[in-house]
Amino acid sequence: MQNRPPSVFAATSAAMARMKLILFQPFDAGKWFVLGFSAWLATMFDGGGSSGGGGGDDFGSSGSSSEGESGSEFPEFTWKEVRQTVAEWIATARQWISENPEITIAIGVGIALVVLILIILFWVRCRGKFMFLDNVVWDRALVVHPWKAYRREGNSLFWWSTFYGIFVMALLLGAVGGIAYYVISVFENGGAWDPNATVTVVLMGAGFFVLWLVLAYISMALEDFVTPLMYRDYLTTTQAWGKFLSLNFRHPFRFLGYAIWRLILVVGIGVALIVIGLATCCIGLILMAIPYIGAVVLLPVTVFVRSLGPEYLAQFGEEYDLFDLEER
Repeated sequence: MQNRPPSVFAATSAAMARMKLILFQPFDAGKWFVLGFSAWLATMFDGGGSSGGGGGDDFGSSGSSSEGESGSEFPEFTWKEVRQTVAEWIATARQWISENPEITIAIGVGIALVVLILIILFWVRCRGKFMFLDNVVWDRALVVHPWKAYRREGNSLFWWSTFYGIFVMALLLGAVGGIAYYVISVFENGGAWDPNATVTVVLMGAGFFVLWLVLAYISMALEDFVTPLMYRDYLTTTQAWGKFLSLNFRHPFRFLGYAIWRLILVVGIGVALIVIGLATCCIGLILMAIPYIGAVVLLPVTVFVRSLGPEYLAQFGEEYDLFDLEER
C-alpha cells in the first residue's frame, strides 16, 4: 500500500524525469528515429481534426407571423417539404447513377479501398500503441519484439475500439438528430421561437455536452490506464476495463482530478507548440505536420504524455505498477 496518496504532480514530475532519461541521458539520434516510428504508429490519427462547416441555408422564404405575434421570425417549413426535397435529391442521384454506371462502380470501389486502408491503419495503430508503451517502459527502441509479443492485446484493443467507435457515432448522431428534430418541429408548429423552446434547446445542448465529457473521459481512461493494464497483465480490453473500473469506483475524485490536470497539460502543451511553430516562421508547424517526421520532432511530448498515466497508476500499488516488472 502506498505511503502517500496519489498525486498528479508527482506523476507529472516522474513522467518528465522518465522522458529526460529516455531521450537525453544520453541523446541517441538513432534511438530517436526508431522510437519515433513506434510513436508515429501509436498516435496515428490523434493529431488530426476535422473542421466542421456549413452555413445556414434557408429552407424557404420568410413567412408572416401568425396571430400578429411579435418576436424573432424564422423561415417556415414543414416535414413534408423536407421529405420532398430529400426525395428530389434521391431521384436525381438515382438518375445520375443509371446514366453513369462505370463512374459509379469506380467511385464505389474507391470508397471501399479507402475504408479498407483506414481499417488497416487503425489496426496498425492499436498494435503500435503496445509497441510504443513497451519502449517507454523499458527505455529501449524495439519494433519487432513488442509487435509480436502483444499481438493478442493489440487485436483485442482494435476490436473493442472499433465496436465502441461505431456505438459512439450512432449515439452522437442520435443526439444531434434529436436536437435537430425538436428544432424543426418547433418551426413546423408555428415558425416563431419562444422562450420555452430556448430553454429546451439549452437543456438538450447541456445534455449533449455532458455526454461529450463522459465519452472524453472514457477515451482518456482507455489510453492512459486501460491500455497500460492490458500491457502489464496480458489482459483483454474488457478484462482491463474491469480492473480499472474497480479502482476508479474506489477513487473517483482522484481520477477525475487526473483528467482535469491532464486536460490542462494538453492545452498548455498545444499552445506552447503553436507559439514555437509561429516563432520559427511556421517551419516548426510544417515539420510537426509531416507524417513520421512530426512524430520524431514531437517525441519529448509523446513520451511524456505516454508516461503520465502509468506513472499515476503506479501510485495505487504494486499491482498497477508497470515499472517494477521483470524485463520481457
